[in-house]
Amino acid sequence: VVQFEPNKGAIGKAYKKDAKLVMEYLAICDECYITEMEMLLNEKGEFTIETEGKTFQLTKDMVNVKRFQKTLYEQIL
Repeated sequence: VVQFEPNKGAIGKAYKKDAKLVMEYLAICDECYITEMEMLLNEKGEFTIETEGKTFQLTKDMVNVKRFQKTLYEQIL
């Protein structure tokens, strides 16, 4: 699983009341998009997102990319 790991403090400080929009956007991103943005983050140190007609610039101190394996268990009755 690949997902964004936002730094709530840095995003909140930069975007105040719009921080919630940024966090919600980051939570719903798919793996392909995250990988693409991770490349931009590593190359340029930042990337831009657009949600609800507003544009937000995110930097390395605001967001990380987290990769991990998730194990699902199935209970058979």
